[in-house]
Amino acid sequence: MRFKFSAHVNECTGIAFSPVNNLLLCSAGLDSRIFFYDVVDGKQVKKIEVGAPLSAISFCGDGHTIGVGTHQSGQVIIYDLKDSKRIKLELKGHDRSKRVKALAFSRVLKSSSSTKEAAAVSQSQQVNRPVSTNVGASAN
Repeated sequence: MRFKFSAHVNECTGIAFSPVNNLLLCSAGLDSRIFFYDVVDGKQVKKIEVGAPLSAISFCGDGHTIGVGTHQSGQVIIYDLKDSKRIKLELKGHDRSKRVKALAFSRVLKSSSSTKEAAAVSQSQQVNRPVSTNVGASAN
């Protein structure tokens, strides 16, 4: 089964599959848009207008949080798909003249151990944090 996803009017710079729905694919592009596709039907199901060219995209393990990296300002923007009209978090830690080349969420599992602090936390609890890399940044 093959589909051509052609919603972007400029270069598509990244794709990511949902970690909880293997039929959902999202893409980011230099046209400042995030598109979501049903891979079975080959149809676009959602669109988010970001307002800045995008260079990276990643799904969080919870399945409803996504992060995108900007192409020109070095920002990472986080959206909750439950309310995708509003930005959940905006990170501005990178050199503003560089693009974010890669973005991934890490899964930090909190598990029980011998410490009192960890013993109170269920093994199934997770903390998801965005991690980005800016390979193009100079090391001054």
